[in-house]
Amino acid sequence: MKIYKISKKKLREEESKIHQEILKEIEEKEKQGEDISSYGISERACEIDKMKFNLCHEIILFTRLTQKTSQEVADLMGIDKSRTSEIMHCRVGRFTLDKLVSCFLTLEGHHQVIDKKILEIKNAFLKIA
Repeated sequence: MKIYKISKKKLREEESKIHQEILKEIEEKEKQGEDISSYGISERACEIDKMKFNLCHEIILFTRLTQKTSQEVADLMGIDKSRTSEIMHCRVGRFTLDKLVSCFLTLEGHHQVIDKKILEIKNAFLKIA
């Protein structure tokens, strides 16, 4: 049995390619008007529901980028798997905005794309304060 040595650089390059493909797939679907969640949101929805919907999408993106299971994501966010499923289906009416923000912030440090988005959110809140 041969053992092949793979460099960390090559692994990072492969991981980056996969992430770019996932991001591209999501962008393509959104450009075509498709929704990546099970439930959409009305254009007439209030701003809070739109923010909750966007947070759900960020958590879905995290799940796809990291290729984690719903249970693994639930464990990271400190909630039940059934609640994670509700997030994955964008059931925004079942969550408060602060709960979704809290769940999203727990993902910090687990993926660089999500870390950048979390930093943007934190900076936005600092500007308000």
